[in-house]
Amino acid sequence: MISENGKNENKWEKFDKKINLGEVTGKRKDDIIKIIKSYEEIFEYDEEKLGKVNTVKHKIEIKEGQEPIAQKRYKETEEKGKFIKKEIEQLLKMGKIRKSWSSWASPVTLAGKKTGNYRFCIDYRKLNNVTKSDVYPLPRIDELLEKYRTVRWFTSLDLAAGYHQVEMVEEDKEKTAFICLQGLYEYNVMPFGLKNAPGTFQRLMDEILKEYIGEFVIVYLDDIMIYSKNFEEHEEHIDKVLNKLKENNLIVKLKKCKFGERNIEFLGHIVGRDGLKPDVKKVEKIKEIKIPETVTQVRSFLGLCSYYRRFIKNFAKIAKPLYHLVKKDVPFEWTEKQQEAFEELKIRLMEKPVLDHPNFEKEFILITDASGEGLGAVLSQKNEENKEFVIAYASRSLVGAEKNYAITELECLAIFWGIKYFHKFLAGRKFTVITDHAALKGLMNAKVPTGRRARWVMELQQYDFEVIHRSGKENKNADALSRLEFEEKVIKRDPGGSSQEIMKMEHNKEKKLRYVRSGNEWFDARRFKGKWDDMKYFNDKEAILLNLEEKTEKELLKKLERKSKPQIIIVDGVDGIGKSTIVENIIKRLKEKDDLKIIFNKFKRRRNDDKRFEEPSKEYEWLFRKQVVEEINRRIVEFTDEDIIILDKSPYCEYFYQKTKSFDRGYITPYGNHKMEKEIFKYKDIIDNAIIIFLENKECWNNYIERETKKSNEGHKTSYETLNEEEYMDMVKMFKEHQNIYENKGKYKRIKIKNDDKSWKKVYKQVKKIIGKIK
Repeated sequence: MISENGKNENKWEKFDKKINLGEVTGKRKDDIIKIIKSYEEIFEYDEEKLGKVNTVKHKIEIKEGQEPIAQKRYKETEEKGKFIKKEIEQLLKMGKIRKSWSSWASPVTLAGKKTGNYRFCIDYRKLNNVTKSDVYPLPRIDELLEKYRTVRWFTSLDLAAGYHQVEMVEEDKEKTAFICLQGLYEYNVMPFGLKNAPGTFQRLMDEILKEYIGEFVIVYLDDIMIYSKNFEEHEEHIDKVLNKLKENNLIVKLKKCKFGERNIEFLGHIVGRDGLKPDVKKVEKIKEIKIPETVTQVRSFLGLCSYYRRFIKNFAKIAKPLYHLVKKDVPFEWTEKQQEAFEELKIRLMEKPVLDHPNFEKEFILITDASGEGLGAVLSQKNEENKEFVIAYASRSLVGAEKNYAITELECLAIFWGIKYFHKFLAGRKFTVITDHAALKGLMNAKVPTGRRARWVMELQQYDFEVIHRSGKENKNADALSRLEFEEKVIKRDPGGSSQEIMKMEHNKEKKLRYVRSGNEWFDARRFKGKWDDMKYFNDKEAILLNLEEKTEKELLKKLERKSKPQIIIVDGVDGIGKSTIVENIIKRLKEKDDLKIIFNKFKRRRNDDKRFEEPSKEYEWLFRKQVVEEINRRIVEFTDEDIIILDKSPYCEYFYQKTKSFDRGYITPYGNHKMEKEIFKYKDIIDNAIIIFLENKECWNNYIERETKKSNEGHKTSYETLNEEEYMDMVKMFKEHQNIYENKGKYKRIKIKNDDKSWKKVYKQVKKIIGKIK
């Protein structure tokens, strides 16, 4: 049995570990700890024991002429329904909600936690859209910081956002009403997710600490700064502030508090005995940029620099050695000139006029981007000349499951993380978010957000911002930062064979076709031409880089249990092409052979993109008819276990994936197909005039394609490079003859479609019906 004294000793030992003391030692340290322990209860968060604060109540003012909005409840699974019921029972028990007869109704949604549990949320987006903005002024940071110049001791307290401690104004409780299977309820206290909640919290803290603010306290949202000229005063000031918080039942996050500091970070500045200094965190991401080792890394760095070139005097002259490296056919050699240019540009990015102090009278701009390596964000504003300047840079690497997120989710995560990272600058103020992902313009307007995106959207409800799209070419500052975190981690092993390096580069979408899949392995598609100088394959979330020499090639093939080098089969199409049963045929084969994978092109074509790769050593290709549905003879090319099948981007590809779920999707850049795209463009008149054709005599078309394709593939050339002008005209004539025959007979009707999923589903059903009749 552990004695009561033993329990207390263990309790205080854990408590002491959470206390963050700065430069305080000896008796001063003991005195500070004694004060903190005397207010133990305000450092222990217990939802059920939280008291209410009626000093300030939350009010919701609706725009003039707006009628109440009553939404329908969201459908939930049985499991989620049980969770909602339990949560409502708990809220009723604590008196936070009550039964409602309101004309307003917002739906309940559950946001997933990282732990796998749920977070109970109300979707107040429509209510927030018709709520008047709270114009309660937040403190001016520049004025606050001026007070630090004559003080010597600092303590910072971080409050738990006790929204449920703030009471609602009685007449506005009905506006918080939410609907679920159990009925309609409304909040007695301020719920999470309301638009003006930060302003109310600032108003509350100003009221509670009003007699101390300006004397020895600064309050900014949930941050409290205590400052004093000497230590004796500082102890007294800490005691007074903690006592006020206790009287009002407010909770403090002990782990995030700092007591007795000489220098302390506050809102992007370091304040202390030497006055004000910019926080190094604002520029540390620039300092950490490593020397580029590839042309791609040089381009990324230049993208960041060129975004602010108007602020960098003689930019073209300074950056000239770096631009020389990215020229075509110039070998990559990093010399002293490049190093000097690199260091000089880094310095320029970290000083005025590129980097400057924030003006809290102006609107902030948050620019975000995501890549397969990390997230990037730049907080900025515009000067009198309407030019953007930087307030702070931020970036971080992707961790854990984030590496598997789709690109839209990554971009959404970048916005969520960027806003949370710069919370102290953005909370309670209107700001603009800029992203190069157009789909996120409607981020906060998703009809029914689900999964992790639901959690992000619900948590961002309290912020007042607008999402604006800016193309990738104009978003190079955040884009470059999102790639800075990427670092190859090298481990040497297998000293007897070829050198092997382990690299954490799984599912790197931004690399586009850096990797293609065959079986359980991923190959570097850029290296397929000529010798296998480098071959990368992914297995069990590890990328193994093999630097091959000719003498080790046989050894490698044996290791991979292969008799020959893999081939790539590119099944390509044109924008707007219809469904072909060759796709069905491929899928059927995939079901028989687990190691065959289809790789879809999910990226838009981008000019001047550096993610190009060399042509594969061998290509097979078909010219797809517009809406061809007849099966192309399987004898053209026999698929093998070692083949990789790549389909061009088309809506029907996504539809077949959703329909079958029988194969894996990968990613490929259009540059992988550019030779074929060029050839197909030559036959634009054929494609434009094509209709659905079912040949009663299939030999004409099949034999022609089979003959030309075999001739091409045997000669390692693209099939239509072998056509002369006469053969080409014969081909055009053939198509037009068949088109006229079937149009005149009226046997097969033309299907007009748009290039979207809904239209392709319609085509799919009609074509399937026609095929059934023919068979």
